Amino acid sequence: MEYTNRYNNNILVIEIDDTKAPFSDIDVNMFANDIIANNTGMQHRIIIDLAKKKFLNSAELGIIIKIREKLFEAGIETSLAHPSKQILDLLAMVGLTEFFAIEKG
Repeated sequence: MEYTNRYNNNILVIEIDDTKAPFSDIDVNMFANDIIANNTGMQHRIIIDLAKKKFLNSAELGIIIKIREKLFEAGIETSLAHPSKQILDLLAMVGLTEFFAIEKG
């Protein structure tokens, strides 16, 4: 998985870019541990930006769920930004609309 990160108002934003490497190649433990290890103590929330991702398959949805769970255990809230209509429909279909905070705008 290829991703970049940036800060927006002291919130870590992780931008997923499937065009460089498949999202499904992520090692969830390593990814979450990296975020937790680099957390300055100020991060109580991160945003996963899905602007460059149109669809999620079941494996990718599972990855996002696992990331959210691992970060939640560390006291870090996970939000999704710019999900496509297809991703929003999938979240609704599997009953996860309340599980993820969706960033507006």
